[in-house]
Amino acid sequence: MSPEQIKGSKDIDHRSDIFSTAIVLYEMLTGKKLFSGSISEVRSCVLNRVSESSMKLF
Repeated sequence: MSPEQIKGSKDIDHRSDIFSTAIVLYEMLTGKKLFSGSISEVRSCVLNRVSESSMKLF
């Protein structure tokens, strides 16, 4: 799930699909999960890590 979906944003676009596709591709290529833990831990990780790192790019 993309950070926008977790936040419940109304402005979800194609970038959310790209994010999800990239995670699936990563997991297929490496055989490892990108995020692990309980649902709340994964949501927190996605919101904190992904949101902070993407802000640094722009």
